[in-house]
Amino acid sequence: MLLLKAASTNKVLLTAVLFLGDGLFFILSDPHRLSPIFLTLGFVLLGATIYVICRFAAWLLKSIGLLNHTRRWVLATVSLAIFLLMVLKAMGQLSGFDVLAVILLSLVAYFYYTRVGKIKTTV
Repeated sequence: MLLLKAASTNKVLLTAVLFLGDGLFFILSDPHRLSPIFLTLGFVLLGATIYVICRFAAWLLKSIGLLNHTRRWVLATVSLAIFLLMVLKAMGQLSGFDVLAVILLSLVAYFYYTRVGKIKTTV
């Protein structure tokens, strides 16, 4: 029943369109002969796909009852961390220290938004 409800939403359609766009772009293009502008567009397409997948996963967890509410900045932070790791891997620059740095920066962003972001300054 849940899959029928999910299939009727725009989230599944958007995810499928982005997967199809990613597949066509990366299958039909050669990164060695591609212009830097089109390489950048490929990375932007990949980042959008990761964000939509994170949103769909959060919606699915919310529909099942495992998640009460989601905040867009949490989804953006998670998808940005995954995207950054994938870009570093694609360029051949990913190391263990990079993974550790991305995890630590994500934790700092989480604590900043949950603790410091709530403090209102008055002048």
